[in-house]
Amino acid sequence: MKKYVVALCLLVMLALSGTVLAAAPDAKVFSTEQDLAVRWTDTMFAQSKPVEARAMMGADAQKAVDQAKITKLSDGIAKDLGKYKSGRFVSWTRYDQLDQMVYLMSFEKQPAVFCVLLFNKQGELENFSLNPAKSADTNQKKAPVKK
Repeated sequence: MKKYVVALCLLVMLALSGTVLAAAPDAKVFSTEQDLAVRWTDTMFAQSKPVEARAMMGADAQKAVDQAKITKLSDGIAKDLGKYKSGRFVSWTRYDQLDQMVYLMSFEKQPAVFCVLLFNKQGELENFSLNPAKSADTNQKKAPVKK
């Protein structure tokens, strides 16, 4: 009897895991875009090779940003944020015309920076932005202490 119960439990577990995987048709797109995002951020920030990172971007992005512009942008990032330390995946969102991937990164001069990567429907990286996270203390002026 115990064998039948164990076999039934295994069968149900296999059926449910198969259903979950089948219900995620975007899994391949997510995997492809995440692989590109990891390679691009590593090339752009960790290795400081902006020209190679530009080559990984989509055709429209390459037309909009030439080699000199992305090199200047990379130099500005290094100057303002310092050396890249680490990054971790936060979210992936699908929209009608694009997909958005967000990473939380850490740099020497800025411990928390949101990196937003935008992908077109062909899975090509089209744009990115870096947004330093600000704490509540820096957004509000401190009230004077009354004595």
